[in-house]
Amino acid sequence: MYIWQHPLSMHTIISPISYWETEYYAREFRVVNGMLMTAVLIYLIYQKIYKKSEDMMKG
Repeated sequence: MYIWQHPLSMHTIISPISYWETEYYAREFRVVNGMLMTAVLIYLIYQKIYKKSEDMMKG
């Protein structure tokens, strides 16, 4: 099976923010990204527990 490994275009977007270079707000990016990932994880766990409790109440 052939997997496409080339970019669809050579267009690049230049940004003042970098997620790996600390001089370009990497720490701030990591903190915000971590908070968002934690919030999504809490939401998903809550939904799973809530759905399970609803299923138990139905029957």
